[in-house]
Amino acid sequence: MAVAGEKKVLLIFIQADSGVDGAASLDSASAKRSLFSSLKDSALSNIIRRAQFAIPPLALMILSSQKVSGVSQTFCDLRFEKLPLEQHWDMAGISVQTGAVRPAFELARALRSRGIKVVLGGPYVSIFPEQCREAGDACATITVGGADV
Repeated sequence: MAVAGEKKVLLIFIQADSGVDGAASLDSASAKRSLFSSLKDSALSNIIRRAQFAIPPLALMILSSQKVSGVSQTFCDLRFEKLPLEQHWDMAGISVQTGAVRPAFELARALRSRGIKVVLGGPYVSIFPEQCREAGDACATITVGGADV
């Protein structure tokens, strides 16, 4: 719960369109699969999407657990809850997975139109920072061994 005068930060996880995170949606061989394979994959995707054991990226959970003086952080997993837009947010952090680029960028635009600063992070932002720069106010990328990843 936020204390008066604290900045409120919302950390958001958006599930991939496919229901699984990663490059599965980039697989060109998937277009050549049989109808049965496509139906099976769709059913499995729906199960994974709704699974309570599915966990968001560890980085967002770590960020949401950190205590920073003057900052109140709230974690929102859009697989299981609605975005709490009835509250005031000073900033939002969005984890961008490969399969969730479109909805993440749409959400970033909507939040920015409400005057909320948006920081984009996650695997996609680290791999393709140039494609993400215009979607948010800032991008957080991972650096390994002195080189951006």
